Amino acid sequence: MWRAAQCGGNGYSVGGADARANIHSPPCLSAGARSRSHRRAYTYATLNGHPYSTTHRHSIAGAHRNTHVPTDTPTPEPTATPSPKPASPDVRIACIFFDGAVSRTESDEYVAIVNEGGRAQDITSWRLLDIADGRPQFVFPSRTLEPGETIRVYTNQMHTDSGGFSFGSRSAIWSNSDPDEAGLYDADGTLVHSKSYPPGC
Repeated sequence: MWRAAQCGGNGYSVGGADARANIHSPPCLSAGARSRSHRRAYTYATLNGHPYSTTHRHSIAGAHRNTHVPTDTPTPEPTATPSPKPASPDVRIACIFFDGAVSRTESDEYVAIVNEGGRAQDITSWRLLDIADGRPQFVFPSRTLEPGETIRVYTNQMHTDSGGFSFGSRSAIWSNSDPDEAGLYDADGTLVHSKSYPPGC
């Protein structure tokens, strides 16, 4: 049979009023001690006629709070950035015929482009642009430039023997008095080569 003891004086009553045990307990907690966040509480009882002491801890503020333990977040491995494809150094602007013979419109102006390399070069979707003015631009259709081959892009004429390419501009593109600069870009938008004048073709 269990009987809890009562805190009082120098000892505790164990087993009822008919028996007094000379058991000294730790002094009752003072007001200052009770203000602490935790304290140790003592409970005395009898077990089969013998004094028995238990202890437990409890929080004055109430139930214990769960404590979150932060964990390390793994750092993702950096993704390698692919290197840009180098532009072909073999395809170049050979020259610009900037002073056309056709009066006013100079439709016979042209830009000559040559493949100086030893292998064919696909120039599909490449662009030829007047860099100085930002326009006009010519976009090549499906075309392969063979080694040593030269093609021309005219201002407003079509010549099949040189590729049959034209800006289709009704006015002159390449200024005679204030030299422009032509730029050749590959399909990825990388500048392959640029050239100004004079000299012309």
